[in-house]
Amino acid sequence: MKATPISSALVAIAICAFPAAGRTPTNDAAAFKTFSLYADRTSSTNTTDHANFALYPSSLASPPPLLVMRPTPGSSDTMAIFNSFAKDAIYFEVNATQTQSFSTYTVSPPQFATSLGSILMGVNIYNGTTPFNDFGKTLARATVTYVDGDTTIARLNVGTFVRDFFDSGPLTCGTNRPIYETRPTDARTAYIYENSDAYLDAQEFLLPKGKRAKRIASIRVEGTLLDHFCSSFVPHVYAGSRFSGLSVWPNFTVVNASSQPVVRLSQSTNVAHGGYMFGGVPVGSRRTTNFTACQVASMAMNYTYAGFPCTVNGLNTYLQQNEGYQPDQVAEVTLVVSGGATIHYTATGGTTLNVGDRFLVEDGRFTNPLATYLVTVAGRNGQATRAMMHSATVPSVGDPGRVYWNMIPRVADGFTGNQLHSIELDDSPRLAAQVESLLVRDMAVQVHVPGHMVVASGWTSSFRPDGSARGTYVIKDPFDNRNFTKLIEGKYRNTFKLARYVVPTAALETEGNVIAGNDPPGLAILASGARRVEVIDPVGRRMLRDASTDESVSEIPGASIEALSSEHDNGGDVDDPITGYDIDIPNTVDGHYTVNVYSDDGLSMSVNNYNSTGIFVSDDIADTTVGPRGNVYDVNYSGSGQSVSVTHTATIGVNGTPPLEPSRLHIRRSPTTGPVEFVLGGAQASSDAIDVFDITGRRVDAVVIGGDPGTQTVTWNWRAVGVRPGVYLARLRSQGNELTRFVILH
Repeated sequence: MKATPISSALVAIAICAFPAAGRTPTNDAAAFKTFSLYADRTSSTNTTDHANFALYPSSLASPPPLLVMRPTPGSSDTMAIFNSFAKDAIYFEVNATQTQSFSTYTVSPPQFATSLGSILMGVNIYNGTTPFNDFGKTLARATVTYVDGDTTIARLNVGTFVRDFFDSGPLTCGTNRPIYETRPTDARTAYIYENSDAYLDAQEFLLPKGKRAKRIASIRVEGTLLDHFCSSFVPHVYAGSRFSGLSVWPNFTVVNASSQPVVRLSQSTNVAHGGYMFGGVPVGSRRTTNFTACQVASMAMNYTYAGFPCTVNGLNTYLQQNEGYQPDQVAEVTLVVSGGATIHYTATGGTTLNVGDRFLVEDGRFTNPLATYLVTVAGRNGQATRAMMHSATVPSVGDPGRVYWNMIPRVADGFTGNQLHSIELDDSPRLAAQVESLLVRDMAVQVHVPGHMVVASGWTSSFRPDGSARGTYVIKDPFDNRNFTKLIEGKYRNTFKLARYVVPTAALETEGNVIAGNDPPGLAILASGARRVEVIDPVGRRMLRDASTDESVSEIPGASIEALSSEHDNGGDVDDPITGYDIDIPNTVDGHYTVNVYSDDGLSMSVNNYNSTGIFVSDDIADTTVGPRGNVYDVNYSGSGQSVSVTHTATIGVNGTPPLEPSRLHIRRSPTTGPVEFVLGGAQASSDAIDVFDITGRRVDAVVIGGDPGTQTVTWNWRAVGVRPGVYLARLRSQGNELTRFVILH
């Protein structure tokens, strides 16, 4: 089968390079959106700028940023960072003739936030009896405006959030009155400086949870009228406020409809992980859940959070009973000794077989296990002893040794009776924004950090010794010995790749994203040992992942390529290199898939046709060649016919992409706003046609062409058939899978 050519005319879909470090929370650089009091101000009225209070120590006059920590013993969490310093303040005062005093700041670009931080102190606030008791009165307010025009007003009340900024004895207002110097009662307040002469506090105001999913567009901070009538000689004393800093940031833990957070589940349940059930016993597992069940444990957390109680062992057993783990050929038998009591083998793929690991020698997949073997001599050419017999048939030279360990999410959804549906977000420049848009809507997200799966269950900040802070995700880590609570901790480094979440299937049916009662088949490909993998589907859409060059292409809707690392597979360290790729294509097209694979030391690839009830047909292939190599495989897939096969078709260079034959179908101009002009070279069949597909693979039109011995141009009026602007694929019907891409603009 020829590789599908990629048209240079495509501009809307292209290879996308991303940093090797992976995706980070979008506010990673500074944890908070900070504002310069003057440079970021977009409007102001009746303010006194650059007010300096001499009694503050010189340490509070240092250049920004000002990092504020909470006064919690033993805590190392940042409260806020302010792009300002205490001795430089804006003074707000509202009085009988000056009815407004404010500063406005634009949030650009608009962003999610759950907390508003301020450094605001009172001037001439009283702490006495009526009418000189200012407790509970609003000294200042911040009006938060969202992108949709909705607003939230944060009231900075005396006693709750605010006190006076200095203590120089009682204030004269008719008679001497004490100033309000008592610490604010709100537990989120931080005390930056306080002694017998002066005070400086930072306030955190929580924005309404119901508006958490809206991005903030602007903030206006303003003083409010606080009038004290003193006497006929001094009739009015107006309180004001000193404003020294503004910041917004996300700081929350997700909770479900029952107001419950994500409950951590440990993967260390010490049962056989993976495999499938044969005679009531799981076979084909390699290790226990303690080492390799982070996928299962994280999914179980998501299901439980979404309302379907699930345990690690319960989900693991369900997947074993329903063929929910993909086969991975890890060995090939090279010698059989003592009637099968001992075998020698050659390791295949990227999965490491350590001493004490198990693998299954079988004839077929899921159907005819022969014996389980225990590794006694590890290495590429290893040895194993029989631990359990499953058949009277003795293994033969050339038989495969397999383990079943990588779960298929849609099969796992069957544990919920398919009332929940898992959705994968592939790596892209938008990934962090997609994860955060889910978190702010109280949706827990399973994220693939290097070599491991955890559940992101909130969004917060984290202090760093260099005096800065980072935004990070609150996480639930299922691995006992590494029970980190933030994505920034340990070797995770605040990075992740693929993400997955679950939603009620009924919600998708309502939105028209799925059809009620429909269970379309999917295609899963496990390429163990691959360094680079490219998949081209029957209508020419591509998927590509190369961890060494950081290239990524994702043109198939809903599909994903997950890079698997040694920890996932071998119980190793998060810094271990990848061992292969897991390709999941839930929205399939019947036909031939071209898979170009590059490996450095052998390859094992399994292809699996599945639906929510499990894998119903599977095939695999192995290459034990030592050293770098590139191969082309043809995967012949039929979801309707429940068949799949994989065939090696060519050997290619160890790097780059396979050579492509010139296409007979070209586009004269792309992108275009007018009719599309197809240019055909060479003789055409008299009954040939050009099929046009949208990017989802749906055929939108067929253009009949006449037989011609030479080059000809065929015009397609897309408006006449009701086609909208977008990316499209064209195929000369006689040329099979050879497609050309083009773009139609408004």
